Amino acid sequence: EEGAIVRAKLRASDAYNVSVTGPGFLDGSTFDRSVKRGTTAVPVDFSFCHNVTLSDFACLDPAGWAFNMFFDEGVAMKNLKVISSRSNGDGISLQSCKSVEVDGCFLRTWDDSLVVKNYVNWRNGAEGETSSICFSDCLIITDLAQSMEIGYETIGEKMEDISFLDITVLHAYHKPVFSI
Repeated sequence: EEGAIVRAKLRASDAYNVSVTGPGFLDGSTFDRSVKRGTTAVPVDFSFCHNVTLSDFACLDPAGWAFNMFFDEGVAMKNLKVISSRSNGDGISLQSCKSVEVDGCFLRTWDDSLVVKNYVNWRNGAEGETSSICFSDCLIITDLAQSMEIGYETIGEKMEDISFLDITVLHAYHKPVFSI
């Protein structure tokens, strides 16, 4: 519902046909955030999911990365907003994902804004693979790290068909706007 404030973590694993739509707010301001204690809470944390739609809501003050996607396939992320000014406050992080569209999003992050990486599959030990990722028509403000990033911490040789189209970076304070 418009104006709704939800204080929760959304987690899914091995789910199919998942849809989370707005226009409310996912608020992480009340969650404990300590990297030393391992208590950072990722508001949207999906792994091994297929056919996911996330659209038209805002993620405010996450206690870590805002959107963490591992080994997902067939994901549409549209008109999302991320407002984060906390340490390790990444925006949209895609790890070993395939067929993902991120379109029309606004990200104001302390750490990386739009991220693509490969990780080792913790179920079978296989190296990660990433393909068919498209970020388009996004507006970014980044305080510390990269606005757009491919590959840091990557384990896996296959990363292909990754595009960044019509991205506007209003502010990139410390690191390169784009790193590979």
